[in-house]
Amino acid sequence: MTGIAEFRLLGPLEVVSSGHVVEIGSARQRIVLSMLLLQANQAVPLGRLVDAVWADTPPTTSKSQIQACISALRRQFTGAAPGCEIATRSVGYAILLPDQALDVDRFQQLVSRGRAAAGERRTEEAVQDLRAALDLWRGPAAGGVESKLVQSVATRLNENRISVLEECIELELALGRHRKLTGDLSELVQQYPLRERLRAQHMLALYRSGRQAEALESFRAARQLLIEELGLDPGEELRALECAVLASDPSLELTAQPGRRLELAGPKPIIVPRQLTAAIPDFVGREDLQRSVTSLLTAETPTGTRHLPIVAFTGKAGVGKSALALQIASAVRHAYPDGQLLAQLREVDGRPISPMEVQAECLAALGLEPATLPARPSERTAVYRSVLGDRRMLIVLDNAVSADQVIPLIPGSPNCAVIITSRRALAGLHGGRFVEVDDLDEQASLELLARVIGMNRVRAEPASALTLVRLCGCLPLALRIVAAKLATRRHWRIDTMVRRMADESRRLDELVLSGTGVRAALALSYNDLSPDARRLFLRLGLLGADDFAAWVTAPLLGADPEAADDVLDLLVESRLVEVRVDEDGQPRFRLHDLVRIFALERLAVDEPVADRARALRRLLGCWLSLAAEAHRRSYGGDFALLHSVTEGWELPADTLDQLLVKPASWLRAERAGLVSAVVQAAQVGFDELCWDLAVTSVTLFESEYQVDDWRKTHEIALKATRRAGNLRGQAAVLWSLGNLAVRERLSDAAHYLEHALRIFEQIGDAHGRALALATLGFVDRLSGHHDQAFGRFEGALAVFRAVGDRVSEVDALTNIAQIQQDLGHPELVDKLLGEALAICRSLRAPRLVAQTEHRLGEFFLHQGELNRAERTFRFVLHLVRDERDLLGEAYALQSLGVVHARQGQYALAQSRLAAALSLSRQLGDNLVLGRVLIAYAEYYLARGEAASASAQIGEALVVFGDIDAGPGWRAQLLELKGQCRDRADRISAAAATGSGLRPISTWGSPG
Repeated sequence: MTGIAEFRLLGPLEVVSSGHVVEIGSARQRIVLSMLLLQANQAVPLGRLVDAVWADTPPTTSKSQIQACISALRRQFTGAAPGCEIATRSVGYAILLPDQALDVDRFQQLVSRGRAAAGERRTEEAVQDLRAALDLWRGPAAGGVESKLVQSVATRLNENRISVLEECIELELALGRHRKLTGDLSELVQQYPLRERLRAQHMLALYRSGRQAEALESFRAARQLLIEELGLDPGEELRALECAVLASDPSLELTAQPGRRLELAGPKPIIVPRQLTAAIPDFVGREDLQRSVTSLLTAETPTGTRHLPIVAFTGKAGVGKSALALQIASAVRHAYPDGQLLAQLREVDGRPISPMEVQAECLAALGLEPATLPARPSERTAVYRSVLGDRRMLIVLDNAVSADQVIPLIPGSPNCAVIITSRRALAGLHGGRFVEVDDLDEQASLELLARVIGMNRVRAEPASALTLVRLCGCLPLALRIVAAKLATRRHWRIDTMVRRMADESRRLDELVLSGTGVRAALALSYNDLSPDARRLFLRLGLLGADDFAAWVTAPLLGADPEAADDVLDLLVESRLVEVRVDEDGQPRFRLHDLVRIFALERLAVDEPVADRARALRRLLGCWLSLAAEAHRRSYGGDFALLHSVTEGWELPADTLDQLLVKPASWLRAERAGLVSAVVQAAQVGFDELCWDLAVTSVTLFESEYQVDDWRKTHEIALKATRRAGNLRGQAAVLWSLGNLAVRERLSDAAHYLEHALRIFEQIGDAHGRALALATLGFVDRLSGHHDQAFGRFEGALAVFRAVGDRVSEVDALTNIAQIQQDLGHPELVDKLLGEALAICRSLRAPRLVAQTEHRLGEFFLHQGELNRAERTFRFVLHLVRDERDLLGEAYALQSLGVVHARQGQYALAQSRLAAALSLSRQLGDNLVLGRVLIAYAEYYLARGEAASASAQIGEALVVFGDIDAGPGWRAQLLELKGQCRDRADRISAAAATGSGLRPISTWGSPG
């Protein structure tokens, strides 16, 4: 270990540099260092360090004291520990160590190498590596560090050491070193009296050393201790070993050297087992899957080229894995004339059955007496594979827990085939074809229902039948239960079942029949989870959205994102969480509806309310932090926005960079979650967080023109802030509702904005007042009140400059430029837009650049500079499409259509305008729709098609009437409509020079 410092946790905490121990100054520093080393190269949250030092009674200065400890450790390691760094992370601190610097890492590397050698039957090498790993230990992990939390975490290391010791002894016994091991094992069973594997190894070593009586005495001592301490008898393996010792069973002798094949004595059994159940008569769906797997299991191959076919069906509880496996097994049974074995790998209560027990059952089915089977796992596996030999047999292994459970049950002969079902991904099972079994689709679900209850009943209530399969989430287990209930209760209508299932709190109660139920099936998967995985699963029930991204797990657990991702992966492996890849190639996760209901049930029972509330607060805070950061990255800073005083929950900077490569894409993907977060914040009374998140989310709602979400979130936030008496929150929400109303009805916009303005003035919020004032100026400009609009924008502009709101400054400048354009002052327009563009480019905000460039293009259009206008609008179209800004795309297409029409490029103009019209109708934004209709009227006038132009103007009148655009617009449109009717030739000539219509510029309005 020359050249780098050694950090030692496998025993008393030590740091050694150049052969000298580095003294760690205080007990507190030793605790902090131990916690960092136990999660080396990962971030340890500051709160976890506080818990480690003070447990439940931290002082008010705890965080600053931890910071002082970190500073002291950094000073001590400067020079003494080259390559070591204690880095600051957003959630806490991480100790970064070079390879081989930590004894825990070296231990794990040696163990992995030893296990790999054992798997390849290089037993001597395996023992050497495992003994080298064990020699690194100097006592209990983190010995002498007085912290309950440190010792709790270190327990995992201590347990791992004992497991590795047991593995090493097992290999040494296989090498015939039993005499050498008896002394060590005598000490170990005294030190760890409840570990049955060590006790079995002690008994075997004594027996092979010719000390049969002592081996039996060791068993009796273990049995007495287990009864006294736990009230339990020894496990089955230990009891079987006692019987074998009493009988001097030859299988206990070291009869085969490692690596040699075990020879099976006696005649080959002649029993042909037929253990498969009958195929399900009403099985539906999955036809393509059945065909492909059946083909695999029945394929004929040239002699010597066949590989053992293994098919593993994985999927969540109740999805129909076992039914599918048995259906296929029944279809291919003719190809396996020497028999079919069906083995359940779990007890009724969910406990896994050991491979040795399953092997015994299978061998008994083949005619071998269980009492004659070897007691050692490796020897029994050899017997199992030898008996199967060259037989052509099909083995179905149902409800497997892990690859370790399955591998001893895989035959050695390629003539056999294996079908496995499991709720987990069987990592480590090589050579198999893994098939994920999903829910049925709705059509197959309806067909299953019809087969059980009769097609006539389904046809009589088609809507109720569809609702019922959706309430079941198309989960086969749930569908079979409700179908069976309806089949036995023929007086029930399907609608009766629907009403009973409608209440989520009672739905799982309905999905039970004859002791079988969805809740019980899910409970088996839940009970298998680790504590962290259970905790995350429960809290995922708090999410209101249909799906979610992996980042939500970090705030739910209060953990580092990488650690939280690992826990999420456990839930995916257990099939309690489903995963898909979205259109951007990013993974999205979801809970099946029935799984979500189960999670909420368990959450109410298994987690304290305070823990649940803290998790929800972190989650909502994280939503706010991410939405705010997405806005900052879209606009170059916290501009054109008001924030509350509430604190968010920050993810690490590198995680933010990964999530927000394209902020608009992130917002789009998380739209449902953002809306749900606003609703939840209101429900639990977080009014500050609620209004801030609602207003910040307008970055998404505006670009996508999601008016329903915009309105819903803001109405909820307005109620929450009024209920809490939160004046600033009310004003911010009213201002944002005013921006929404600008697109729908200007009189409503003025109502919201004037109310917001009064509150901002009452509480003395200058920035909020300026934002409301600017949006009122926008309403005035659209209504033709130029003087009032100019005054409001000028007043707002001064405040924006004073508070540094550059985006709102740009908006004010471009609106003033539009007013000057309407008033006929082109030289001022050019100056104002140039100033606005300079600010935009300095902010590196593509959406803002696009909006301002669009205003510049309109200026060129107004001046008759068609080529410059076309280049500008093409640039805008490129920017908005790159950002997937649909509203901006509609404006850019409309403007290009006008340019092409005035250039006489009518085919190109019509193409652009048709796309703009389709997009504006899809968005439902009346302002852009009105602009597109006017552009279409101009296009038709330029082509001399006055009737068509008149029709477009008529629709524009309706649209602008709906938004109450003001009498000026109505007068202009009516005058133009009259011209269309009476003098088509003169109108065509006017259209060729621009139709005289004043353009409306609304894209990128305040908010």
